Amino acid sequence: MILLILMKLMKLEGAISMKKTFLTLSVSAVLLLSACNDKDNVKIEPKAATQTQVATEQKTEFPALNVKTVDIFNKGETIEIPSNKGEKEQASLFTYVNLAETQVAWLNQLLLNTQYKQGINYLKHLNQINETQESQPEVLPTILSKANLTQLFTLIHQRSLEVAKKNGNRGMEFAVQTTYLGQKNNWVGFHNTIYSYEGGAHGIEISEYLNIDVDKQSLVTLDQLIDKKDQPAILNALWKVYDDLSKEANFNTNYIEKTDFYISPDFYFDQDGVNFVYQPYALFPYAFGEITLTLPWEQQEAELIKFEW
Repeated sequence: MILLILMKLMKLEGAISMKKTFLTLSVSAVLLLSACNDKDNVKIEPKAATQTQVATEQKTEFPALNVKTVDIFNKGETIEIPSNKGEKEQASLFTYVNLAETQVAWLNQLLLNTQYKQGINYLKHLNQINETQESQPEVLPTILSKANLTQLFTLIHQRSLEVAKKNGNRGMEFAVQTTYLGQKNNWVGFHNTIYSYEGGAHGIEISEYLNIDVDKQSLVTLDQLIDKKDQPAILNALWKVYDDLSKEANFNTNYIEKTDFYISPDFYFDQDGVNFVYQPYALFPYAFGEITLTLPWEQQEAELIKFEW
């Protein structure tokens, strides 16, 4: 009897021991899994931090610009031209271009290309006047230098001289002057003032606004600013601004019809809104100069502007 009791006690003790062992193993497994999870978390956290750091660096990669302007070509002279009376008259020639330079190589190249294109366009115009059979490249090389720009404007000055002597123009002037507007977020702005005079009653001055997306490293076009499907709404909003302006100027009727109205591809941003700039004669007579129509930020149509300023 005593032996039977001892055997039962031994079995009970073994069962308890097995339960303890199983409990110990279970706790160990939980601790091990917890440790693994902690290790995984340790690995994930630096990775997430690295991704955030990279994103921040990408946003702040474009620097605050140090901008200076340099004269590339600046030449003025007075020449003698024949008059209708057979006497000699004096004519003034002036050709000028400057260039904005920064510490960012791709931006410098973009600005240089823009000035070069302005020169090419005017040279084509001079060649037509002078009936010069000289072809100009329709596609510009991707890499231009300041020497190329100097050569181009030297040729423009020479063509202007030829036109003045041939046609008796009392003056021939062409100038492209750039100024820096500023930068904000991923936007950088420059303004070109382009003046031309060919001996008439007056010259003409127009603006070219260079809105540059530093993320894309390219100019912001009108279609990138406003989706084509949204442009009719913007057109109507700007037409109302123009119509009100016409009434303020005491015009009985608008200078142009609405069917001839368009959204200007020249625009700039400021705290008031998006400003669309129209060349002389586009909306009013020459005496009014350039006209700016502003789409205020608080206006509903401004929500259609895609580019974040």
